[in-house]
Amino acid sequence: MTKHFKDAGAIVCGMIVLVPMRLWIATTPLSSSIVAIFPLLGIFLGVGLVFYGVRNLSKVALSAMFPTVAKRYLFEASDERYVQLNQMAKAKAYDVMHFLIWTILIALVWLKVSAVIVIVVVLFYNIVGGVYIHYRSKYEEEM
Repeated sequence: MTKHFKDAGAIVCGMIVLVPMRLWIATTPLSSSIVAIFPLLGIFLGVGLVFYGVRNLSKVALSAMFPTVAKRYLFEASDERYVQLNQMAKAKAYDVMHFLIWTILIALVWLKVSAVIVIVVVLFYNIVGGVYIHYRSKYEEEM
């Protein structure tokens, strides 16, 4: 039951972040300063939280409506073959993400977008790489 509260809380928190950021964009003129990035990051965070909560709550509702599908999903989540397939798919998506981010960066530079936006994209790319290195070293220590 507390998981449902967590999902509903994610939706509420997402809306709490999303609405003021949208109002901030609507009331202030666009500028190329670093301050212009904050409402966009807030909107991305708010939309992400809302979709996270909606996805989890809809999964619970659909599991209650279709119990046979829910049983199959639980079986697939615990079967080692499906877990390995899922991990392989995530690894391939991670590899593709690197090429897509660099393609987006090159396109942004060619379009002569503000350097602040390019720096933010590079920062996010480096955060993803840092998380990968952190967990890779953590898992290597465990083995």
